[in-house]
Amino acid sequence: SQSQFGNLSTFFIFNSVFSSFACLCTQAFISVKWFKTNEKSRKKYILNSLFIILLMHILLSINVLIFINYIISYFNINRIYIYFSLISSFVYSLLQLFLVILRCNDNAITFLILKIIQFFFDVVLCVILLNTLINMEYARMVSYLASISIITGLAFIVLSKINYIKVNFFNFNNQKEILSFGLRLMPHSLGGMLLFSLDRLVLGFLLGQESVGLFMAVLQISMIVSALNEPFNKAFTPWLFNKLNCTDKDISEILVKKIYKFILFGIIIIFFIY
Repeated sequence: SQSQFGNLSTFFIFNSVFSSFACLCTQAFISVKWFKTNEKSRKKYILNSLFIILLMHILLSINVLIFINYIISYFNINRIYIYFSLISSFVYSLLQLFLVILRCNDNAITFLILKIIQFFFDVVLCVILLNTLINMEYARMVSYLASISIITGLAFIVLSKINYIKVNFFNFNNQKEILSFGLRLMPHSLGGMLLFSLDRLVLGFLLGQESVGLFMAVLQISMIVSALNEPFNKAFTPWLFNKLNCTDKDISEILVKKIYKFILFGIIIIFFIY
């Protein structure tokens, strides 16, 4: 129903907002540092990023649970969606960090295989749960959490096999550096999430979850563009950071000019399409 779809959409919004806040852009930090440091330093940054993610999610969960009654009344949503959002946002933050490490480490095939496995489990588990659970959106939430948990576990095993997860690399200075980087990017990260989700949150508050469900059903059509753009962006980002790290300023300037030309070309194409 529209109401169920609206509740499910609000769950994914909370999941994105919570993960954006609590991960403190650790995946961006790792992407930037990857091509500027040696392997030992990378491992230190990875472990301390995991610690920061855990710490921030604990702090976030405490604050959300304190104000949960206000959140429920304001957004007209059941508390079970908040609980699921807190858990799934933590797992999602870990997954994004693990996947960016695989991309930066030139493990594109492993990254692709994990994404295919995630899609497979997401669909299969959802179909199974839809036939066993009465509440449709609960089935979708459980399948989503289960699929990202499985992929996070597999990614952790892969990174452990190549010795990128070490438990003896805790470093307070690294943690301060990660926090400094993440806190400065916090307005940008949260601002982007609010621009993306504010319309749905306002709809839920003013008109209820049925209106959110109808709005999201229409919005799904535009998600086709995002589905095409996301894989390119995730593959392009590590390559870009690697090139920008080049000490030759002429190469960096040429690269930046080419990127601007490419963006301008894309804008022109979109203008003529619409």
